[in-house]
Amino acid sequence: MLTNGVWTCTNNSEHTFETDVAEKNGYFCTICTSGDGILFQKSNIDDNVLGDCSLCIIFLDCSHSMSQPAFVNSPLTKREILARGVASGIFSRVGSTCSERAYLYVAGFSDHVEVFVPFIRFSDLFRQYSSLVDFEAFLLKKLNTKPSPCDIKLALSSAFKITLDFINLEAVGLGTYKPRYETIFSSNLDTYLIPNVRAILFTDGLNKWENHDNTPILNPFKAIFYNKKNIDLLTIVLIREANESITKPITNLVSKCIRHDQNEQLFLIDAPSKINYIKYLFYYFKFGGSASAFGFCPTCLFECGHNMLQNNKYYTK
Repeated sequence: MLTNGVWTCTNNSEHTFETDVAEKNGYFCTICTSGDGILFQKSNIDDNVLGDCSLCIIFLDCSHSMSQPAFVNSPLTKREILARGVASGIFSRVGSTCSERAYLYVAGFSDHVEVFVPFIRFSDLFRQYSSLVDFEAFLLKKLNTKPSPCDIKLALSSAFKITLDFINLEAVGLGTYKPRYETIFSSNLDTYLIPNVRAILFTDGLNKWENHDNTPILNPFKAIFYNKKNIDLLTIVLIREANESITKPITNLVSKCIRHDQNEQLFLIDAPSKINYIKYLFYYFKFGGSASAFGFCPTCLFECGHNMLQNNKYYTK
């Protein structure tokens, strides 16, 4: 559980809430227009100069289909696999020398978005949860409270706003900061300056990927330009059976990797042997060690040394 204290709205510092009220309302401001104001602990909004920092944004599908078994001949549900994988991935960063400057944001989505973990340093999270098991139990409890349909468009727009705020230095919950940047080469040897913020959306894909008029849902991340170059900072992870085909609206939604233009920024968890991919996704975030991947596609992660990914359907060596 997060620490007690006063929670303040990002849009209006006069909108303050006690912890129990903030948690009840999913860490959104109930005074502002729905979804416009996110709550942060007041102690985290002081003028704290962080220097360069990184941000990992996680959006977890909480719709009713996630309560179904993930694979044939296994009782484990998609939610259980997701809770274990995400908790393991986050806690794999314990001991990182740069975890004081690496931030995490976790939300769940169904027909609405609920913030599970507001902006928090990885190091602070490790102090608040004594073990991986405790954090996994917290996530599973949160994931089990949303037996409703899924609004993928809402999840994308919410994750996009947080990403853009971070890049534009408007994530006021982080105090005074600047994003860490990495320079990478594209597949045609063009140079890109990439802010170290990644949004990862976990879903089983069993939702409506079109608007009400049957037009495709657009990926707002494709509209991000930095230094006059287009960069999509979104990765989608699909948990589904191998015999469930990936529909065209899903593949149209994701971008091609900058570094490996033959790959989509998409991970497919379609067999029990692939559930550990979820954990290793957290090596996408470069906390300062040269071993970390920049992170867009399975090949990026393979280059980080996790060669089990070469068996992924969406891996191309």
